[in-house]
Amino acid sequence: MTEKRKYPIAGTDFFTQIMDDDGYYIDKTDVIPWLLARKKRVILFTRPRRFGKSTMISMLKAFFEYRIDCDGKPVDNRHYFEGLKVSQDSEAMTLLGAYPVISITLKDVIQFSFKEALGALTNKIRLMFELCDWAWKYSSFTLQEKQRIFIQNILYGNPSPEDLANSIALLSGILHDAIHRNVIILIDEYDVPLQSAFLHGYYDEMLTFLRTMMSSALKTNPYLERGVITGCLRVSKESSLSGLNNVESHTIMSEGKREFFGFEPAEVQEMLHYFNLDDAYPQIEYNYDGYNFCGRHAHNPWSVIMCTRALLENAKYPYRTYWLNTSGNDIIADVIHQNNDIRRKCFDLLRGQTVRAAVSEYLTWKDLRADSKYAWSLLTFSGYLKPVEYDELPGDSWACELAIPNREVKEVFAIQLGRWFSDKNELFDPLTLSDAF
Repeated sequence: MTEKRKYPIAGTDFFTQIMDDDGYYIDKTDVIPWLLARKKRVILFTRPRRFGKSTMISMLKAFFEYRIDCDGKPVDNRHYFEGLKVSQDSEAMTLLGAYPVISITLKDVIQFSFKEALGALTNKIRLMFELCDWAWKYSSFTLQEKQRIFIQNILYGNPSPEDLANSIALLSGILHDAIHRNVIILIDEYDVPLQSAFLHGYYDEMLTFLRTMMSSALKTNPYLERGVITGCLRVSKESSLSGLNNVESHTIMSEGKREFFGFEPAEVQEMLHYFNLDDAYPQIEYNYDGYNFCGRHAHNPWSVIMCTRALLENAKYPYRTYWLNTSGNDIIADVIHQNNDIRRKCFDLLRGQTVRAAVSEYLTWKDLRADSKYAWSLLTFSGYLKPVEYDELPGDSWACELAIPNREVKEVFAIQLGRWFSDKNELFDPLTLSDAF
C-alpha cells in the first residue's frame, strides 16, 4: 500500500485542521517544554504578520486544553502530537490536556470606529464563551446565579464595555470553579486593534479598553496558570501591556537557539525534499529568505507554503509576492506618505543599499509620524527590513544597519512608493529599479 502523501496546506491557522487534513507541518512543538521552563508566567512573542503566530497559538491550545465532550468524557488530543518533538519530552507530555484554555484572536479587530470595534470584540468574546460552554453544559458543575446572568448577558444580551473588558478574567473564575484547575490564556495578535485605532482616530478609547482587559486577565487574575500573547510589535509602556510586571518578551532581537515561528533553512530544505522540489530552494531562498530572528536565519513561512503549493500544482508563476495582501500595509503606507526622509531612504534601500538607524523595541504610536526612529522600528519589527549588523544601546534599542530582506519585500516597497507617486500624480516606474531585483 502506497503511503499517503502530505500536502502543504495554506489558508488555515488551525493546527488540528492541518493535521486532520494530512497537511505538511513544520514541527515547532518543542516550544512547549521551552515555555514550561520559563520563570515568568506570561510570555509575549512578537513576529511579523503571517509568520506562524496563529498556528502556534492553535497548537498550544490543542496541547494544553482540558475539556469534556457531551458525554462528560475528557477529549484526548494525544494523537495530534504523536511523533512530534514534544512527544519526546516525557515531563511536558504529562501536561497534555491538563488545563482549561481560553483562547482569543484579535487579528480582525480593524474597524473604522470604536463602536464598530466593540461590536467585533463582542462577537469574538461570545465565541470564546461558546468554546468553553462544556464547563457548565456537560459537567456536574452548577453555575452561581451571578455567573449565569453574566454568561447570558455576554451570549445573548448587550454587554457593556466594562463587562467585555473583564470577560476573560471572569471566564477564568468560572472554569476554575468547574474543574478546580487554573487556566491557560492565549491572546493572538493583541496589537492589531491598537494599530487600527491609531489609523482611524480612536486610539485612546481602545487603549483604555485593552489595558483593562489585559490587566484583569494576566495581572490580577488569581486563576492564571500561564499566558501566551502574540503580536507584531512590543509597544511602549503607554500600551495595553503597561503595568504587567510578569511578562517575558521575545522579539526578533532576542537571543535564542531556536526560531519557533519563521522557517529555518534546514526546515525548508527538508520540506522541499519531501515533495521532490530540491531544485526550487535557491529561488525560494532568494524570494522569501533573508530574515534574522533571534540570531537565526528565517524564511517567510506563509510565502514558502504558498510557493510550494504553486510548484506542486504546476502554476505558471509560482514565485509570486504572496505576502503583499496578507500583512496590514496601511500603516507602512502611512509612514511612507507622511515622511520625506523615510521615502528618500526607501529608494536607497530599493537600490540595494543599507540604512543606518536606531531601532527600539518600544514603539510609541502617537510619535510615529513625528520621529523617524519609530518608523524604522516599525519597519523592522513588521518584517519589512532586517538588521544586517547591530550594536546594542541602552533601553532595549539597537544601532542597526538595515536592509530589505528579500525580493518579495522589495516588490512591496516598490508598490507602496509607486502608489505614493500615483496619489501625487507624479511619474514613477518601478522597473527603473530593476537592478535591485
